[in-house]
Amino acid sequence: MQRRAACIALAGIAWLLGACAHVQPPPDAWHAWRRHRAEDIGGPKGWASLAGLHWLQPGRHSIGADARSDIRLPAQAAPDAVGTLTFAAGRVAFEPGLKGGSRVGGHPIPAGAAMDLAPDNPGPATFVESGRLTWWILARGDRRAVRVRDPDGPGRRGFHGIRVFPYDPALRVEARFVPFPSPETIPIQDVTGNIAMETAPGVLVFEVGGVAARLTPVEDREAKDWFINFRDGTSGRGTYPGGRFLHVPRAGADGRVILDFNFAYNPPCAFTPFATCPVPPRVNWLAVPLRAGERFDGHDPAGKP
Repeated sequence: MQRRAACIALAGIAWLLGACAHVQPPPDAWHAWRRHRAEDIGGPKGWASLAGLHWLQPGRHSIGADARSDIRLPAQAAPDAVGTLTFAAGRVAFEPGLKGGSRVGGHPIPAGAAMDLAPDNPGPATFVESGRLTWWILARGDRRAVRVRDPDGPGRRGFHGIRVFPYDPALRVEARFVPFPSPETIPIQDVTGNIAMETAPGVLVFEVGGVAARLTPVEDREAKDWFINFRDGTSGRGTYPGGRFLHVPRAGADGRVILDFNFAYNPPCAFTPFATCPVPPRVNWLAVPLRAGERFDGHDPAGKP
């Protein structure tokens, strides 16, 4: 899922957030999280560096910067004729062109040496370098797409940081975990319509602003915590219309979980049109406004928030 890349960038401070689960987090933890988020979005491999998402139909497709290419890469960022992709039976094979000059792991791919490209799901993906671009294959259900990254593209050049609400201790609340009799599998749809089945251990019951509320987290095995995809009363009114993400430690023996909405963050779709983000399930739509965490003021033509 789209959340995974963000989790990886936050892994360096995950121990800090977990250690602060039952005490007021120091300002340094929040500032460290903001620095990691800025890199996760605006760094050379960040979401703002994405420069294309091309869905494949079965068959052969030319790929390159030439205007006649089936999959056209940004001009002057890659060779005109990178090669040919063939999508068949769920697999994508790449055959480099004679002057494509593509590499995998820094090693040149010999012209005419067709190779299967592993997709991102289940991963790891095969990352192909062509010119200054990196591109790879996405798998969303039975569909396949080419995602392109340009570290010097307009999206990254136009990124100037992420606006946030001031840290509000009142929006760091304690929740009570109510487990399901056994973990349930719930469908989570993404913006492309693809549905992934996720494991939900139970519900988190809490009160915020005098209003009773509940959220359903799902297991994030990679981050080893719980992931919450939610909307609230600010969605589309100062925060991203498609909701926000939050990671929380798994409940301990006492069933307590701290929800610090100051760490709520935007999905990648808030920063690029080339992401395939999950949307919040209806059970995670809150009416109460949560004025904490990352804000959103809309996209400009370069794709910055």
